[in-house]
Amino acid sequence: MKALFTTALAAVSLAVLAVPAAAQEEEEARTTWTVTAIELNDGAGGRWEEIIMDHLMPAYDAAGLDRPQLHWVMANNDWDYVVINTMPRGMGTFDTHDNPERRAIWEAMVAQEGSEEAARAMFDELDSLEKRTTTLYTHTHP
Repeated sequence: MKALFTTALAAVSLAVLAVPAAAQEEEEARTTWTVTAIELNDGAGGRWEEIIMDHLMPAYDAAGLDRPQLHWVMANNDWDYVVINTMPRGMGTFDTHDNPERRAIWEAMVAQEGSEEAARAMFDELDSLEKRTTTLYTHTHP
């Protein structure tokens, strides 16, 4: 009886130890986001929203990328907006040398605005409206 119990206990132990490996194979893909908090210069809200909604969001559409979520921050003296952007290639989207998503948005902005100079001027103006920003990177933990 003791030998049977020991054999059964060993089999159960092996099965329990095998569960994490099996669960790992079935794990859902993680979703990665950038979360950027933005404080605008005084009086810049209208123009900032106009650039985001009328220029940048259509560029995301033209580039075939999901639009970032724009959240207005209420009851907070530090931040005006939070922008949440899904990183379609997960952590691989951090590539800063030749990021295909950033390149696609740039090319869409150039086509939309009519020239590289006009697109650059639009991004420069957007930057000039922002007093400060901070970005966090996060992903799901299935």
